Amino acid sequence: MAKRGRRQPEENEDIRTRHTRRQRRKRRARRARRTVFLFLLLLILIGVVAFATPIFNIQSITISGNEKVPMENLTAASEMLKGQNLFKVHSSRLKEALSSEPYIKDIHIKKILYPPKLKITVVESKPAVCLQTDSGFALVNEDGKVLEIVAEKPYTMPEITGMGGACTVGQTFTADDAEKVETALSLIKLLTDEKLIDKVGSISMQSLTVISFSYDNRLDVICGTANDLAWKITLFREAIMSNRLPENSRGTMDLSASGKAIYTP
Repeated sequence: MAKRGRRQPEENEDIRTRHTRRQRRKRRARRARRTVFLFLLLLILIGVVAFATPIFNIQSITISGNEKVPMENLTAASEMLKGQNLFKVHSSRLKEALSSEPYIKDIHIKKILYPPKLKITVVESKPAVCLQTDSGFALVNEDGKVLEIVAEKPYTMPEITGMGGACTVGQTFTADDAEKVETALSLIKLLTDEKLIDKVGSISMQSLTVISFSYDNRLDVICGTANDLAWKITLFREAIMSNRLPENSRGTMDLSASGKAIYTP
């Protein structure tokens, strides 16, 4: 009995320690819950201020980047955004309103918090080639989209020949032969990616077995078929950039033999 009596204070001390620890854990849990509650309350207040009050309503809009698209068309389409909540505005709505503008490739919107305003940057498509139609020359970008139809052929723009079909502004040009369209678009993109398109004079799609184009008013380039077309254009670029081909040389570059670029003066 005496031995048990000596252990009693130690057991009481252990109980008090455990009780103290439990109390501390409860206090920490209450503080954590209170912190989370205050944080959530703060988020709600910020949301109410941002979305449900006129503080962040758009006051002004600036537009830049357009050359072909008339400013009045952009202003009229963007006017609907003025007075709306800054955080609720998305570029998709503006793109939809301007979907009839063929030259628009993309639209970027930058939001300025104070004073609340929008900075709209227009990215326009660039004509890559042209095709002759009954009503004039269709200017087409590298994706085949018809940007506009003009009365006369632009002097510096490559012309695709041998393609019969229809050209509607704002849509991809079509032809009687769908394979010709696909091949022509592929060739335009390859020449654009290799930064060669600016010096291309004309592209002949008269036959899918004898695809050719003129370059820099001095070289007639024969691609042959569309097989390995990407590799052929790469070979051509390497050939004209190398020291093996005399500067300002005139003649024919035959790429139709796979893996070879054969120059004939």
